[in-house]
Amino acid sequence: MSARILIAGGDGQVGREFADIAQPNVELIRCARAELDITNPASIDVALKKYQPQALINTAAYTAVDRAESEPDAAFAINAMGAGNLAAAAEQAGIPLLHVSTDYVFSGEKAVGKSWTEEDSCEPRSVYGHSKLIGEE
Repeated sequence: MSARILIAGGDGQVGREFADIAQPNVELIRCARAELDITNPASIDVALKKYQPQALINTAAYTAVDRAESEPDAAFAINAMGAGNLAAAAEQAGIPLLHVSTDYVFSGEKAVGKSWTEEDSCEPRSVYGHSKLIGEE
């Protein structure tokens, strides 16, 4: 029996990368925004009912880092509220959710060669980073 995993943002750069790491017995269903709009709870419900996944991966994001400064509403609608919509839908369906985020949630002031960890303080310096942090929360 194969596991069915639904990928929101499946036509984006990160979503497409999952196709390269697909494993036997894992069915990856990559949904583009036209089919699964994370800013629209009804759209999420339709996709979950259609595909009946055992897990959900969120790679959907507003990724125009510089433009987010002048379009904060768009960045927060997708990165914060959209991520929250997916989390609520996954909880309702009783399936796990993997949310892909960014290092922009951190200050950027770590020493060269040092990696960020989950224990580091989040101090985003941009609208984009702040919207992604809210999505994580």
